[in-house]
Amino acid sequence: STIASGLVYPFLWKDISLKRFPLEKFWPRLMALDVGWKHPTAAVSFAKDIDSGTIYGYNAYKQSELQVIQHCMALQKWGDMPILIDPASLQSSKDDGEKIYDMYAEFFDGPDWKQISPEDRRVQLADNTVLAGINDVSEALAGGHLFFMNDMLDVEREFSMYRWDEKTGRPVKKNDDLMDTIRYGVRGIGKARVLGKRGQHEALDIKQWQPALRGY
Repeated sequence: STIASGLVYPFLWKDISLKRFPLEKFWPRLMALDVGWKHPTAAVSFAKDIDSGTIYGYNAYKQSELQVIQHCMALQKWGDMPILIDPASLQSSKDDGEKIYDMYAEFFDGPDWKQISPEDRRVQLADNTVLAGINDVSEALAGGHLFFMNDMLDVEREFSMYRWDEKTGRPVKKNDDLMDTIRYGVRGIGKARVLGKRGQHEALDIKQWQPALRGY
């Protein structure tokens, strides 16, 4: 089957996807998040096989016209991993002027999130360099270093529709929400962390840990 011209990623889904399999617990994880209202809010979670360097996209989320808290409640089920959020989240929301970034940070990093240094927060800004990001994703797909679980139908659909605008030389800004998150995830994969191991907790001194008092 031929691949239509003009696709940003001219790959067949069967070549870039795998039947779902259990991920190793020690593989670091990352979530990438693109914010929107009418335009959906989208997220993809990634795991990185540290031996081979292969990145696996394994969860996708795409919902329109929900409040930030509703997205947060859904996404927290994915586990305690860093979240790379679209820098557009720094713009204020139309309703109350609160920044969307702040709402996510407050949910995932707690009410004192401003006191956590930006690189130790769970919610961090994604690198949104479009063409360099597309290049990174293309190279990873072509080299067999990036795969998706084949039941991620929304991701499959966007791959098949994500095309270049011949006038601008940039991708058409439509049906691209998950495609944006994939860019953020691949460019930021170095920030992935093993589930449940928060950056700022690794400094805990082992002497601070005390065994429970039962039975000692």
